[in-house]
Amino acid sequence: MVARDGDTNNNQNGEVNGPVVQAGTIQGPVTINSQRPAGEHWPVDGRAFHAPDLFVARTKELALLDTIGVAQDDNTPPDVVFVCGPPGVGKTALALRWACDPARTERYPDGVIVLEMRGYSGEQPIRELGALKQLRAQLGSDGPERGDGPEAALEFKSILADRKVIIVLDDVADADLIRELLPARGGALIIITRRGGPPGQFTTPGVRQVHTLRLTRMQPPDAMNLLKAAIGDPRDFDEESARAVLDYACGLPIALCIVASLVSNDELGMTLASLERELSGRQTALKVFDAWVSSEGRLERIFETSYEKLDDDARRLFRLLAEHVGRPVTVYSAALVAGTDLLEAARLLLKLVNVGLLETDAPSFAMLDLARDYGRALAKADDAGVHRATVNRLLDGYYLAVNHAFDVVNKRNPMADTRALDAWPARDETSWHIGRNDAEVSQWLESQYLNLVALVRAGCAASPPHAGAARLAFSLFYLLERGGYWTSWSEITARGLQVAKATGDRRTYALLLRNQARIGMVRLRNLADSIRTEVSDEAVRARARSDCIGVTRAFKRSRRMAAHLGPELALTLAREIADTKLLLARLDQSTTSLRRAEKAYRAVEKKLCALPDNENPIASLSVPLSEVHRCQGRFDEAQKRLDTALSYAWPIGENGTRTVRHAGTCGYALVRQTELYIAQRDVKAALDAIGSAIEVFRDHGMAIPEARALALAADLCVSTGDQRGAADALERSYEILRDKSSPEAAVVRQRLDVVRGSGPIPPASNGSDTW
Repeated sequence: MVARDGDTNNNQNGEVNGPVVQAGTIQGPVTINSQRPAGEHWPVDGRAFHAPDLFVARTKELALLDTIGVAQDDNTPPDVVFVCGPPGVGKTALALRWACDPARTERYPDGVIVLEMRGYSGEQPIRELGALKQLRAQLGSDGPERGDGPEAALEFKSILADRKVIIVLDDVADADLIRELLPARGGALIIITRRGGPPGQFTTPGVRQVHTLRLTRMQPPDAMNLLKAAIGDPRDFDEESARAVLDYACGLPIALCIVASLVSNDELGMTLASLERELSGRQTALKVFDAWVSSEGRLERIFETSYEKLDDDARRLFRLLAEHVGRPVTVYSAALVAGTDLLEAARLLLKLVNVGLLETDAPSFAMLDLARDYGRALAKADDAGVHRATVNRLLDGYYLAVNHAFDVVNKRNPMADTRALDAWPARDETSWHIGRNDAEVSQWLESQYLNLVALVRAGCAASPPHAGAARLAFSLFYLLERGGYWTSWSEITARGLQVAKATGDRRTYALLLRNQARIGMVRLRNLADSIRTEVSDEAVRARARSDCIGVTRAFKRSRRMAAHLGPELALTLAREIADTKLLLARLDQSTTSLRRAEKAYRAVEKKLCALPDNENPIASLSVPLSEVHRCQGRFDEAQKRLDTALSYAWPIGENGTRTVRHAGTCGYALVRQTELYIAQRDVKAALDAIGSAIEVFRDHGMAIPEARALALAADLCVSTGDQRGAADALERSYEILRDKSSPEAAVVRQRLDVVRGSGPIPPASNGSDTW
């Protein structure tokens, strides 16, 4: 075994039977010659290989090894365990921690053998003869010289054939070598540490079972404990700064140990706070960490040894992914980056996984930020034209993908570019990666949010800007509105308007003006629906009333500019103007304002009825119309409108169960149904309806609407005397709003504290009737 720093202890205490080597540092294997009777086993004391001094957590992984590590009969094929994961994640440490624990491995009386295979060391990897020599050295035996290859492999296996031994093959890259070295029988357990997963065609004759243990980056609490233990001196540990530094270390034990060595070195005079400041500067985390360590210990080197294993196509994909795609990486984004079909992209991604440069996070992939730093440094050497072409492919490809997602949820909606979708030859093939129903596309859109916004920013900031960036900025309105990402929505709309104007794209400019108006309307609606402790004062009402009028004007301006884009788009803008009039009616609380909103909605409805495929827009329109009828006391008309909305968005199947066809229409219709039941004083029905709304919002990732529905459910629970139900609903609502950094969290927290004290909830509003 190659000794590692910190693994040696230059003391020997107690009684020793047999040869002893005492040394400070050992490079390479050590052979101990001694006389033994022929045929006698050469037990290896596992405690000679020290388990890592610093080791925290990984309890699940150790427990899994416990269940696997059951010694077999001599004639039973050995078990094989692959410990896989990215470089620096602690695969070797885990294997040695378990294998060198006598309490765990007493079922293997013939000891532990650890062979350094040097697959990613940067040196020449160990082959059959090298493995045989290490084995002899650790057993303290001699043997005749052998040629490398099958002859050495045969002797290697014959030596181990009848031993109950743990064999750790550390740092293996070559799958063929694994097959050559595994004994066909005997009660051995083989643990193989490897950056990739087990080879796809791992079918060694005689191997009883193959287990895979995928080691991922450490979770923040475990990483914090490891860093604290590695630093040692509590005076050097600052938890607030440590929390920030952990993000840069990516949960890799190797990076955490570098951090500990830096702040523990008195000569450097570095603290966690000063390291945090340096990491938050312009340099990459990889450069900061590597600036203070020797060339052999650089983090860059562990990624470099993986990169060197790749062919040219996989290297190119790695560089471009690092530069242009954030988290997560998908087969679709890889295909766009590489300019290949989906099948070839999947093949290249697996190559990156097999050398540890990507982690699998099914159905997608993730790249460590430190690996991204390394890839971006390499990408700087690529031609600028390569990067521009890559951004163009991403913009065009994601524009189609986002339009497909919107079209799945809102079939043939005029805001979707159906002409582009109809001309997209790979739509059917690609749809499996994006989604084919509301739930799937909602999940895909949410997972891609950061990538999509970053892509628009990059496309707009390029010189010259990419025309496709403005189109993508417009198409993201559904994702950003549904997720409540107001700041990002405003930002990329403003950037997109600048690009559309600069590139002369009048169509996109008009559509982005519509987005700008819609942002204003949605903010007002969000304020109207928000959870509040009291009705807003008159000054707030006056400001909101003025905003409504401004939004209406902005929609009308957009409608004038988009007049040449077709009647369906004009109809959509007319619907949004009607929505704004309903908001104004909520403010005024007057019959006149309600009638104006109703008139606007009916004008839109009349035109919708003349269009084909109108079920979706009519169902959507029925939800606000139900509110108009309810607020005027026309409960039967309100119910008819809700029945229309729900029969489309939440249809009953042949087996009598309901399926969500359109989450937004369904969820909000159920909220309006709840309000109608409240107006009719049917609390039990209201509780059932709001419970269904909560479920729909939760299942489709609509967090803020879910939190508001929970708060409404809490009000209903209080009205029935169910304080515990109210507390449970408010607690869930608070957790959602807190995680979303919503100011409504404080209001819910106050109401929760009151309910827990069994007192009355303070005056509140989270319905649509009052501001």
